[in-house]
Amino acid sequence: MSALSSVARARASGTTVRTRRRSRRARGTRRATNEDDADAGFDVEIAEKPTHWRVVDGFVSDFANDLRAVYDGRTRDPLRVDPERFVWDYWHVPNQYTLLRTPAEDYFGAERYGELEKALLEYGRRELGCSAITPVWMSCYVHGMRQELHADVPHGPWAFVLSLTKNDAEDGSYGAHFRGGETQIMRPERLNYWKNFDAGEVVERSQIMETIAPTFGRLVAFDPRLPHGVTEVFGTQDPRHGRLVLHGWFKDPEPSFSGALTEEDASPTLEGALGELYGRLVELPRASGMVCAALTVAPDGAVTNLRWTCDTLTPIPLPELPSETDIRDAIMLDIASALLELKFPARDADTEMTPTASDGADDDIVDVHAFKTPRGVVRVRTRRPKLFPEDTSTAECDETGRVAWRALPALCAYLASDEGYSIVVERSRVLELGAGLGTPGMLCWLSGAARETTLTDGNADVASDLRRSIEMNRNFVDDNVLTSLGSATAGTLEWGRGDADDFARKTFPLVVASDVVYSEASARDVLDVVHTKLERDNGMLLLAYVSRWAHVDRALYEAIVAGGWTATLIPVADFDELARKESLEGRPCLFEITRGGCGARGQIRARMPKRAREWFDAELNVLKITPADAFTERFADDLCSTLETHGGAIESLEINAKGPFRIHQDTLRCLLDVFAKHASRVKLIRLKLCETWLDVDGWRALGDFLCESDVRDLEIIGEDVDEEILHAMTNSSGNVANSWVSRLKSLKFSRCDRLNAQAIVALRQSWFPPPALARELECFEVSFCPIGDEGIKSICDIEFVGLRELRLANVGVSAIGGADVASRLVARCEQLRNLDLSGNDCFDANGAAELSTYLETIGKSLVILDLSGCSLGDNGLIWLCEAPRGLKTLRRLETLRLGSNGIGDSAMPALANLFQNGHFPMLKCCDLSMNVISWRGTYDFTEAFDVAAAAAGASPTPLEILSLRGNHIGDDGIDAITDILPNLPHLHTLDVSDCDLTAVAVRRLAESSSSRTFAATLSRNPGIDRTAVAALAREFDDLAFARGLDGF
Repeated sequence: MSALSSVARARASGTTVRTRRRSRRARGTRRATNEDDADAGFDVEIAEKPTHWRVVDGFVSDFANDLRAVYDGRTRDPLRVDPERFVWDYWHVPNQYTLLRTPAEDYFGAERYGELEKALLEYGRRELGCSAITPVWMSCYVHGMRQELHADVPHGPWAFVLSLTKNDAEDGSYGAHFRGGETQIMRPERLNYWKNFDAGEVVERSQIMETIAPTFGRLVAFDPRLPHGVTEVFGTQDPRHGRLVLHGWFKDPEPSFSGALTEEDASPTLEGALGELYGRLVELPRASGMVCAALTVAPDGAVTNLRWTCDTLTPIPLPELPSETDIRDAIMLDIASALLELKFPARDADTEMTPTASDGADDDIVDVHAFKTPRGVVRVRTRRPKLFPEDTSTAECDETGRVAWRALPALCAYLASDEGYSIVVERSRVLELGAGLGTPGMLCWLSGAARETTLTDGNADVASDLRRSIEMNRNFVDDNVLTSLGSATAGTLEWGRGDADDFARKTFPLVVASDVVYSEASARDVLDVVHTKLERDNGMLLLAYVSRWAHVDRALYEAIVAGGWTATLIPVADFDELARKESLEGRPCLFEITRGGCGARGQIRARMPKRAREWFDAELNVLKITPADAFTERFADDLCSTLETHGGAIESLEINAKGPFRIHQDTLRCLLDVFAKHASRVKLIRLKLCETWLDVDGWRALGDFLCESDVRDLEIIGEDVDEEILHAMTNSSGNVANSWVSRLKSLKFSRCDRLNAQAIVALRQSWFPPPALARELECFEVSFCPIGDEGIKSICDIEFVGLRELRLANVGVSAIGGADVASRLVARCEQLRNLDLSGNDCFDANGAAELSTYLETIGKSLVILDLSGCSLGDNGLIWLCEAPRGLKTLRRLETLRLGSNGIGDSAMPALANLFQNGHFPMLKCCDLSMNVISWRGTYDFTEAFDVAAAAAGASPTPLEILSLRGNHIGDDGIDAITDILPNLPHLHTLDVSDCDLTAVAVRRLAESSSSRTFAATLSRNPGIDRTAVAALAREFDDLAFARGLDGF
């Protein structure tokens, strides 16, 4: 079933609906089936408010007595030892739940439990439209036991409680053995307290909470979205006289049938009508809840009666929307209209059925996308699941096609533009590959540009959804317009496994695809299937692609070249407004690909943009060259013009070819020649290259350019840097290394897969040959490069003199390499301010021990120390904390990062001791994220701040940022933190996301942060439910400090 959700305003259905608001009544009519009953109609009662709970007394009373007799028989003699008595789980969650519970099936046996389940299921199907229940619990409450308010929506749309409690006095009054024990449900009008606030009204408990006594045989079914609980039991300690109930949840809403029509008979009619209904509902204001209607179908197939059996439909309150009653009327009338006009197959008797609609977790969301095309505004409706498909995908079933990834809107924007529309009209027949949601293909169809549109996906379930989406969109098109549109179909087409039968011999003049290249194999497979599906003459592929991984970029580039394709890059910012807000290198790539060839070297071309080039950033004085600029015909002329205009301001040059591109030598030579001609005007200080994939000659030419420049900072990212290239850069045209290397102040290599230990040897020999010293170099970085311990040895041979920043992150350093770093680099870099060894997971405690011996050398200068992801463990951190020359010597340290190290509670006292004794007088940021610290370790850590604050004359701890993200500290850990917040006056940022917190923790933080500027990140804590957060927001006016919570 589809969600009752989203957007703008009511749309009239095919059935005429006349609305007369008379208290709680509206009139709906169904389309007449013949002239004689043309005036036939039905009065449809629509409640002004939803019904969130219902009470049924005497539910299966005889059977309830039988169950109670079983219980009484086992508890009658407290002194009798019987295994059947030892079944209770004492469930205690501090400040939330205290009760005894046991699975009902285990207690009563399969036969009795089966009867119970049958009775509940019959009620659920008939009255609630639910076809299943969760396993039933039996719970017992005696003195002091209770359930505090909570909401547990994920279990099902209805919760139930069936009482087996015997608490009636002789006079029939309730309370013979105990007081309390009532089911309490918060009244929904109180969830929006200020909206319904009346200054002249005295509000008491009964007006806030509905309380329902657990009288024997009473079944209470209620909406679990509302905060609910059980009031505390006072009185008996005897389980024979306590509150005894069976409870669980109704789930899996689905239609039910009884009578002549079977589900198989009725499904085609229901699916067609409900598909159109859900399309209409998506344009109404958003609502949440469940609606179930009981229909009576006559033998001729006509609906003769409609009765609402279940209605928890609640509009989502938003400003500038109609009243909640009007919204409910609009939604319910649309539902009634669609159901009353149904015409089922004729049968020989009546049928009772209950179609349902809900916002359950299995439902889809329908999105409406509006595109301005040459033909006018076109609306495309698509279905997507509520759960993010990456959470539901498996190795056997890839669900990620059910997402609108970034390339999709770029392709749609182009298809809606004059240029893209003309291409579709010219070719008229369109195939969409890997369609997923199908938005681009349906845009081609609904805009009238394509005469034949075929949407395909490799996932058969996705292909089925595409067919449903096509039908849903067809129902929204006026009949006159529909006849002018072409055909639209959907089917399964798997790449690399042969064609589905429907498409085996069919070719198309236009193929469109977005976000279908996501791996090296998919790059080849996509172009292979395009080769078989694209018409030989005048065939074109429009491929929208987002660069995410360099190896996939390269695979796509090589597949284009190897396949003999001609690829032209279309300037996406000309028509995609979203792209204009993104960085130049972060924008999607849109290619027009045809048969032909890119030339001997596979040079991809780029179309001239209609908009002014955006390559110069006047604020940062950076000129950024991307393929969208470098591969155009006017590149040299426009670059000359830019240098003449802005040359004096340009300090940095970035050549960023991120994506399926390669900068060839002729393009590079053109760029360098233009800069050479303007050398007197342009004084470059910084040069950055990213994924250009230059060949050796290109790097040699770049070395020549550097010799003639004043570049001080060189950064190389994602390049094929190896021994040959490093030698070529410094030995071109007879130049020696120190002709430009000796001027460098910053040298960075990142994500260069070929920069290994041998390449580092070449770097040492050709860039820093003995006895030359790296006198000017202040920053040196090698990160995410496979240099290992051998590479570290060569780096240690370089004579750094004034190094201030050293980053050796994710380079495969073990404890052995760590010893070299400590004894040969750290020991002689007395001015070092930033040391980053993060991501070296073989560094471990032994590396920490080696490092702790030499940290004193940089104790007077080091400001940032990053040891994240180094597998330190408790022993490693203890060693660093307790070593005489370890962390305690870093008196100027401001940032300490220790995340992802497997650090647990055992190391917390040692770390706390450093804070307690004033060894970190300047520390502002402490990152302990993604470790295994519990509430106990949190208490040990925070105790230091209590002791430090109590010390006579102690200055306030300067800590500003604390991250415990990913440590399961729980609410007790938050208690430890809030206890010492007064002693941390400068703390303004706390990250406790993914820490097993509940709303109790949010309350503690709200109470503790009310008088200070403070932000806490609380995302990825499933125990913090939205209802509780909303209640807290009202209590504390707002939760301005909270980050990452739903609605805040």
